[in-house]
Amino acid sequence: MKGLKKLFQLALPSWKVVVALYICSLFHSAATALSAATLGQIMKSDLVTARGLSFSGLTGVYFEQYPTVYLTAGAIVFFFLIRGFFGYFQNYLSKYMSQKIIMDLRIKLYIKLQMMSIGYYERNRSGQLISKVTNDVDHLQSQLGGGLFQLLIQPVSITVLLAYAAVINWRVVAILLFVLPLAGLFIRNFSIRMKKIGSRVQIKAGDILQVLVETISAIRVVKAFNAEEREIERFTAENRESFGVTMKGAKLTSFFSPVIELLAAIFIAGVLVFVGYELLRGALTQQDIGTILFVFAQVSEQIRQISTTFSGIPHTLAALERVYSILDEEPEIKEAADARELPKVRGEIVFEGVSFAYQEGIPVLRDINLRINPGEMVALIGPSGGGKTTLANLIPRFYDPNTGVVRIDGYDLKEVTFASLRRQIGVVAQDTILFAGTIASNIAYGKPEASLEEIIEAAKVANAHEFIEKLPDGYNSVVGERGISLSGGQRQRISIARAVLLNPRILILDEATSALDSESEKLVQEALARLMKNRTSVVIAHRLSTVRQADRLVAIRQGRIVQMGTHEELINQPGLYQTLYRRQFSEV
Repeated sequence: MKGLKKLFQLALPSWKVVVALYICSLFHSAATALSAATLGQIMKSDLVTARGLSFSGLTGVYFEQYPTVYLTAGAIVFFFLIRGFFGYFQNYLSKYMSQKIIMDLRIKLYIKLQMMSIGYYERNRSGQLISKVTNDVDHLQSQLGGGLFQLLIQPVSITVLLAYAAVINWRVVAILLFVLPLAGLFIRNFSIRMKKIGSRVQIKAGDILQVLVETISAIRVVKAFNAEEREIERFTAENRESFGVTMKGAKLTSFFSPVIELLAAIFIAGVLVFVGYELLRGALTQQDIGTILFVFAQVSEQIRQISTTFSGIPHTLAALERVYSILDEEPEIKEAADARELPKVRGEIVFEGVSFAYQEGIPVLRDINLRINPGEMVALIGPSGGGKTTLANLIPRFYDPNTGVVRIDGYDLKEVTFASLRRQIGVVAQDTILFAGTIASNIAYGKPEASLEEIIEAAKVANAHEFIEKLPDGYNSVVGERGISLSGGQRQRISIARAVLLNPRILILDEATSALDSESEKLVQEALARLMKNRTSVVIAHRLSTVRQADRLVAIRQGRIVQMGTHEELINQPGLYQTLYRRQFSEV
């Protein structure tokens, strides 16, 4: 099966442990078979036929046989000691492999998600992604830790035991080989149906998590619009659907065990009838019967464990496929194999014939030709949806143009490394994201090795030092998740301080002041003015008052550059900028 093949691939890096696991299984099985042979010696002795003798006669038989009895008893203890020894390492190595695979899998998933392009996150719902990394991996952990790896070694044990039984009487083993295909056919049909249900269960778990992520992250909006009851109904509906799908799987799983047990009962009944027949015709001895019954008791227990574990395999394979839907994904934006380091740049940015579309046939940018000189402040203006943010996102190579080239200081961005490019670009966006941790760690996010003195200096440039000092723990104050404990203006100034500390040659400011009150905006504008000094700056703003001092204004509508010039040049010529400016200041 494809899913099991992937499971083997995960175990491959630890092949030495797998080999040790199989060696332990072989010795464990051999010890079990030898235990069966030793028990057969008891059946062979005259003690089993001594019933009805007088005490003196029974005593005589016992003392005649006592060497065999003592040796047999000692051998049984010895072989069970060996069996327990290798059984311990078999179980330990199995659990080690399970936990090692889960650890490696989580790391691989996180690395893959970090390497994926921005577009991947725009196409995939965060709830489903989180569900794959948490719910699906947790399910794999419970199944692997619950004995899934035993399925890889139990067939070895069963084969060894049956081979030993076949040496005694191959016809008895043939009964099992007749029953196994029936069980295999049933298991195959069961697996196909359970895999479909398991996949639906995992999808519904992702849907539940999606609702949870959305409502918790947007709790202010939910409460502002009195939508609590509606969201409760949505969450309840998703849970009920998940419950329904899960119970369909429970019906199948509940049906699986009785059928397997019935097949086992048929097998045992057949063995008992056949053993009785073979005994009557003299083809089996009492010793053989004892050995075979012990062997088949062990085999039956192994098969029972397999059936119990196997009932969860389809669900496990469905979870594994969902996990691999991330691991098998290739990033849209890749670093070239021969990518070179981008040296320290002056800051010239050139767009040559650039066109871009998120979806084929729906262009967002059309034949953009633009040169931004080193140290120049260029403002991108125009109506929403015109392509301003998309154009800016091409500079740090969050996307690649469908046609055309983007260059910095003459270097094609596709030919340089991501790290050398992005460490020279600072981004300050409208939606400021802070991480759970201290203010100092958030400022130093782009330069974690920065000293406290450097962090404080950056905060001063960003007009943030004063309010940080007033906090109870100063720079060691914990900001909370997403910086929820700070105001919008304070978060924005910390974001600016983060950019200052990085000391980039190129700045991208995307609506950096649009969500602020007038007092906060003034402080942020002062900080931005210091930050942009002697740097190439690309500013996106709807408030035209914030970009009047730009060296050049670039008006973009429907993905095309329709105007370009200074404020004084564009305000006096009919066109998009004049229209937008008069609309915003008509009341002034």
